[in-house]
Amino acid sequence: MNQAFCTIKPVNEQGVIKDYRISETNATFRKQTGLDDAEGNLISDLFPGIGEEWLKKFEYVLYSGKPCRFEGSVIYQTQKLWYDVSVFPDQEYSCLAVLFKNISARKKIQQYFRKRLEEKVKQRTAELEESRDFIKRITETSPDIFYIIDLDLTRLTFISESVSSYGYDAERIYSWGTNVFRELVHPDDLEERMKNIHQMASMKPGEVRESEFRIRDQSGKWHFIYNRNTVFKLRNDQPYEVLGIAQDITTRKLAEDAFALERNKNSELKRINEVMDTFVFAVAHDLKAPVSNLMTLTNIIEQTGDISLKLELQKKYRVIIDILNKTITGLLDVISVEKMKESGIKTLSLENIFAIVRSELKEKINEVRPLIKTDFSCCGQINYIEPYLISIFRNLITNALKYRHEARPLSIEISSARDGRYCLLTFRDNGIGIDLHAYGDDLFKPFKRLSRGSEGTGIGLHLIKNIVTRNNGKIEVRSVPGLGTAFLIYLNEYNL
Repeated sequence: MNQAFCTIKPVNEQGVIKDYRISETNATFRKQTGLDDAEGNLISDLFPGIGEEWLKKFEYVLYSGKPCRFEGSVIYQTQKLWYDVSVFPDQEYSCLAVLFKNISARKKIQQYFRKRLEEKVKQRTAELEESRDFIKRITETSPDIFYIIDLDLTRLTFISESVSSYGYDAERIYSWGTNVFRELVHPDDLEERMKNIHQMASMKPGEVRESEFRIRDQSGKWHFIYNRNTVFKLRNDQPYEVLGIAQDITTRKLAEDAFALERNKNSELKRINEVMDTFVFAVAHDLKAPVSNLMTLTNIIEQTGDISLKLELQKKYRVIIDILNKTITGLLDVISVEKMKESGIKTLSLENIFAIVRSELKEKINEVRPLIKTDFSCCGQINYIEPYLISIFRNLITNALKYRHEARPLSIEISSARDGRYCLLTFRDNGIGIDLHAYGDDLFKPFKRLSRGSEGTGIGLHLIKNIVTRNNGKIEVRSVPGLGTAFLIYLNEYNL
């Protein structure tokens, strides 16, 4: 038997148990205690350092008749020993049977590790307190707003004191509950912000999501915010709280907008300079010849005495004046496009625009008698500047009439469709087509004609490109000589 054993009997004085007397022991008892003659002695004499818990447990078993087990300590020869003790009642002999095993070594190990654990807990607690103080100092001194969102309730459970720079205190923010984002976030940004918050439930630990939106301060002023969110707490491996850091970037945004405006001004100035260069070229090239011809005719008329010759030469004035008029009209069209302001933006019906241009070109259309088909069902209306749209229709229909194929009736198809953010206008004809290899590079340059024998100033396609691209639209041309041409006009709508 590897456990010490002894039987003890209570010592009563006037019905009160004062002590216990050892009546029997085994060899293990004698080996563990070093007592060879313990029988007949009182426990208090042999073990004066016995713990109070022993006596209470003995009394409990004696009166209850139920066994029990406990860990008890004894001060023996200046050292504290621990035992695993089991006590059993013996009703027949009115005594208790006690089994015990020395567990001092185990208790020392437990105490050692408990002490180490307590030291670590104490150290960790100190570190956490230090970290908490550090984080508190950051949140209190940083101009950025630190906050925590409860994803289940869609409300803030914490917000740093830096929110006071916007005229709010934390208590007011908390009082808004689930309406906090509606109170703070700009209406135009609210839907996207709420969508971002709902998507945070799928975030992974360590993941950081960025966003930008505007918030309102107490005075009603709007501030641009650069925001970062990351997982703060998990429940069943799913985020239910996220930490956010909101940085005010209003100054940077205003600077970026000012820079973009200045850049646009510079780009516009460059474009206007290019237009002016074109004007100089037009005056030098397209006006020089007619003026020179007029001067020559005038000199001949002044020098000749032949009345019939003078009358014949005067008839040529009309032809030259018509050429001058067309050139000047083309230049005026360019000027009108450059001067047009975006204040003229309206929601326009493509069917109405076509009707206006058809009426304007009525005589030429009646002369050529083309088959014109239109289909504006897929994009019937567009936010645009009316003179711009009229100019596009007028120039492309005029070109189709001008460059028709003499061997077959002219067919013109005009349709609209939605293509992403664009309203796509397609003008298709079965005319003579364009040799894109020969004219492709110069097609949209001002004062470039599609053929040497064509009438006009060559300004029409340049005007169309200028109108379309100034609002980030684009143009594509598809053509086969002898078969026809298609102009694809991708119009980017203006904002009302």
